[in-house]
Amino acid sequence: MSVSDCYTYPHMEYNISYSFDKDLKEVAENPTEMALQAMKLIAESELSSNPLKTAKLKGQAGALLKTLRKTEEAEKQLCEAIEVLKKSPAAQIESSANIISPAEVLLIVLNLRLFDVYRYQNRIPEAEKGFKNILEKTAIGSSVQSYRDFALQHLGKLYFNMGEYDKALECFEEALALRVVKEDDALINSTEIAMQATLYAKHQADF
Repeated sequence: MSVSDCYTYPHMEYNISYSFDKDLKEVAENPTEMALQAMKLIAESELSSNPLKTAKLKGQAGALLKTLRKTEEAEKQLCEAIEVLKKSPAAQIESSANIISPAEVLLIVLNLRLFDVYRYQNRIPEAEKGFKNILEKTAIGSSVQSYRDFALQHLGKLYFNMGEYDKALECFEEALALRVVKEDDALINSTEIAMQATLYAKHQADF
């Protein structure tokens, strides 16, 4: 399971596009359609007999619900996804140095999304602890280092919300360097937007 498999939303029926507000939080372009897509994903997850698919669908629904600021329901879907995944036989398959378990990859993504829900809920200590834990797991040289930039990006946004602009910039700078190596323009643009917002906020705070 690749990074794009977990973080993109292929074959979505409704418009789930979003932008970022001044707090670096997502704002749905069409909230009604995004809500319909979240409901569809939840319905599909309830029909699935494949634990990996069920967890992925619930995880995607949770991410959309977070964007819609329905954070309690988002947390519920993500916690259920994590529970389903942990109980599945796939979760017992350990990654080797060269082969990453799909369950391990998905678990990282689900936790990143859950900790970002905590950010939206202003549960700062829990979010910070969670993101830092994932940073440890995604250390350079680990089998899941491809997710390190996501952890850095999320932690940087958390520090931004805390007003810790220097810490936020450190996270974004490292995330950007990793994303340049990936040559993913969308991810690079996302980090550059976050850096620009942080620099502006830092400048405003100095006056």
